[in-house]
Amino acid sequence: MHAETGYPGADPSGPRYNSIKSLNLGQCQAQIMAHEFDGQRYVNASAHQKEWGAGLIADLSECLQTCGVSPEEPAFFSWLGVSMYLNEPAVDSTLKVLGAFPFGSEAVLTFLHPDDLKRATGKRMVRRVSDLGEHFISGFDEDSLGNKLRHHGFSTVDFLSHQEAKARYFLNGRCSLPAPKRPGLAAAIRL
Repeated sequence: MHAETGYPGADPSGPRYNSIKSLNLGQCQAQIMAHEFDGQRYVNASAHQKEWGAGLIADLSECLQTCGVSPEEPAFFSWLGVSMYLNEPAVDSTLKVLGAFPFGSEAVLTFLHPDDLKRATGKRMVRRVSDLGEHFISGFDEDSLGNKLRHHGFSTVDFLSHQEAKARYFLNGRCSLPAPKRPGLAAAIRL
């Protein structure tokens, strides 16, 4: 692990990506980088779906398998900063793919709460994102997202609360920013 970056691949003597692929699978374009480290396979994927819909399930599943992610082995999915840019069918399709992985699989994802977008700071954020050519499309409250995750096979669902975020990350001078009122972070496990 490189001392300055803390990232395993940054160390000149450490692991290298032994597989880099650019894929065009129907509507899904992806760049996949994979490497082995301490006997574990790590896959970093960046994907862009041209049109979201029913085809996403096949494309995402194919994309993951093409990069060596076995649907027969538990996996950890970090789905951060994405769900708010997708429509609800695309969110459901993605969760269906992730929820089909075996028991022991986990997902961590961020989401926007619809009420947050009604506040002044939320409205400014919507404007800034829109100015960049992006748009927030979906938002979920904890109950509806928790129900979606359970419907797609995740049995344990937890949400980071304001109090937990404040205690873990914003006390004792760890951060000069105020703790978010609603962090919008969910963790789900298939048990």
